[in-house]
Amino acid sequence: MNETKTNDSDEQKIATSNNKIQCMEYQECSSLNRFVTGVRYSFFATHSTFFAIILTAYRYVWLQQDNFANMQPWLLFLIAFFGFSIAFLALMVETNNVRVLLKCQNRLVKLEKEMGISNGVYSQLTREAQEYNLLPGLQTLAVYIFSWSVITIWLGLPAYSINQLLF
Repeated sequence: MNETKTNDSDEQKIATSNNKIQCMEYQECSSLNRFVTGVRYSFFATHSTFFAIILTAYRYVWLQQDNFANMQPWLLFLIAFFGFSIAFLALMVETNNVRVLLKCQNRLVKLEKEMGISNGVYSQLTREAQEYNLLPGLQTLAVYIFSWSVITIWLGLPAYSINQLLF
């Protein structure tokens, strides 16, 4: 009888310990989820701003043929190459952010189920997306379309610059 009480007490300690660990993991995952979401929004705004600035620089050099003379095609090429590099790196960072965000959200839904939280925030978000047939990656799709459009522009502009250099 005494051994049974000891085993029950040990099991309760383990259950309480596991629950604390799950709560800590839930807090960490939700904090990381909020952080990555904020980073994505600010990163998109920064990427858009850089695109506008670099495109403005390209246009300025293009319109100032007299001031730049023979250097103009080289400057146009360098600006376009820099723009392409920034856009490609931004796409790589966004891809990693999406990967981290999805891992956090999936783990949070599992933790809510394990902890017995029936109407947790992340479970509700997942359910609502399924109920309304929302594409879960709609924002991601928009960012990818923007990024690939920018990359395409920056691929076309160096081609134009090379054409100017050679002909």
